[in-house]
Amino acid sequence: MTQQIRRTASFVLAFCAAGSLAAQAGELRRDRIPAATDWVLHVDMEAVVGSGLYRQAEVVGLLSGRYKSDYRDDFLSELDLEGADEFERVLLLHDFDPFEDFKSLTLFGELAAPNSAVVVFDFGPKAAEILADLRAQPEHLSVEHDGLKFDAWLEDGNEVNGYLFALPADEDGAMTIAVCEERDPLLDAARVLMGESASLAGVAQAGDGGLLAQPAAGSFVYVEVAGSIPGVEESDPASRIFSSARALRFDVGEQEGQFLAQLTLETDRPDEARRVAQVVQGVVALAALAASDSPESQAFAEIADGVNVTARDAELIADFEMSSSRMVQLAAEHRDRRRAEREARANRTR
Repeated sequence: MTQQIRRTASFVLAFCAAGSLAAQAGELRRDRIPAATDWVLHVDMEAVVGSGLYRQAEVVGLLSGRYKSDYRDDFLSELDLEGADEFERVLLLHDFDPFEDFKSLTLFGELAAPNSAVVVFDFGPKAAEILADLRAQPEHLSVEHDGLKFDAWLEDGNEVNGYLFALPADEDGAMTIAVCEERDPLLDAARVLMGESASLAGVAQAGDGGLLAQPAAGSFVYVEVAGSIPGVEESDPASRIFSSARALRFDVGEQEGQFLAQLTLETDRPDEARRVAQVVQGVVALAALAASDSPESQAFAEIADGVNVTARDAELIADFEMSSSRMVQLAAEHRDRRRAEREARANRTR
């Protein structure tokens, strides 16, 4: 069962990668992240759905069959209750809509313990009824660990593949649920959620090498790593910058109708940071100069014009900014050209 719950997180991440508002209920909260956390990924689903980018994309049909009911049905994968697995069946029976019933997720962990990752979901009022139905399944187990009760489900016979902790629903019925493969990291996260253990809210935010966990206003996707980025080879100047990074922050959002993205790398190689910034600036400038008269080339040049890369001390900062309405317009024009090309090819083969 916890595998299906983690699949819900994968769906949300995939949607946000394909698809603002400040200070929403789904904003990143430092007081809910353990103090020892090395990395965090936060998705504010309310901000995504409420953004001008999303609303305008929906109006022009860019979601292409991904309107609310269609996307939900695709997510659940089966309209036939008999063809759905138990988790999907329960969601269908409760008419779960990820656009309205899902608020946010926060995924965090420690670099030295990859299996310790915890995902915290914020759900609307339907979560309590859904969880009650899932607890009524014969595969359900109630597990007590160090004074706290967790939920688990037998999968693949007699194997427990992860644990769930749920805070009581609030007065509006909204519920916070945390999931992890291992009990001890989930126990730590649960203590923080209950206010019983130290969180990032009690950690100094400057000069300590820890997480900032401070998305910009209007953010709807935020990623941060405090420490060396694993798996990066030093084969060229750009990869050497990543390999020497002491911290990485990536923030995507919208402010006053402008789509914004920023990547910040804190390194210990100021010279290479400046060199990479100069190289990228040159590539962007050449791309703009080399643009042909084709619509695709012109669109690429316009997008490249929104990229700015700078080096500040040992930081490498890459910014992208463009009007959300213009981004939607470019995407719609590209879709229409591709559609016309397909229709022309089909007509030639008749």
